[in-house]
Parts: sequence; structure tokens; C-alpha cells
Amino acid sequence: MKKADTYTKTVLTYCIGAVVSSLLTVIAYLVVVNGVIFEAVWVLAFVMTLAVVQLIAQLYFFLHITEGEKPRWRLHALWFSAAMILIIVVGSIWIMKNLDYNMGMSPEQMHKYMLEENKKGF
Repeated sequence: MKKADTYTKTVLTYCIGAVVSSLLTVIAYLVVVNGVIFEAVWVLAFVMTLAVVQLIAQLYFFLHITEGEKPRWRLHALWFSAAMILIIVVGSIWIMKNLDYNMGMSPEQMHKYMLEENKKGF
């Protein structure tokens, strides 16, 4: 009888998580499409807030980050993964922005820049 209760609780948790995640996604979609908030900054802030709430909901309902013998280790692994993803994403954006700035010149501008750099020498 205990396995049936555990199974029922697990299925109920997944169903609640799916409904919550779906609602948060639909709310964000409707706010953006219908233009409920007119200023872009507030739309971005609202959607980002919903994204953080959805992240927390998915961590709780689907990944069960708070359950288990050692939930602290799971949390440490999650923070490490988030830090690595942040480093990769921010670093990639930084590199692309730098490349866009350095390579975004016209051929004439590039020729002039190369001549100026050549005058400086090594």
C-alpha cells in the first residue's frame, strides 16, 4: 500500500508542476502578444520574473531538488552548473560583441585602421 501512495504523490506532483509551468508560460505569452504592458523595460522585467518563478517551480516539481538524503549536494551541483552556463553565455556574448565591433568596419575603414596600426609597429 505504501508504494501506491508514493506513486500517487509523485504523479500528483508532476501534474501540479506541469499545470503551473504551463500557466506561467501562457501568462508570459499573453502579456507579450496582447501588449498589456506598454513599456518594453517593464515587459522584460515581468517576463524575466515569470521565468525565475518557472525555474523554481521546475526545480521543485520535476527535479525534486529539495528531496533526498543529501539535497545540499544537489544544490551545490546546480549552482556550479548555473555558474558554468553563465560564464559560457556571457563570455560568448562578450566575444561576439567584440568581434562585431572590430570586424564591423567598411573595407575603407579597415584599410585606414590597418595603416594606422602598421605605423605603430610592434
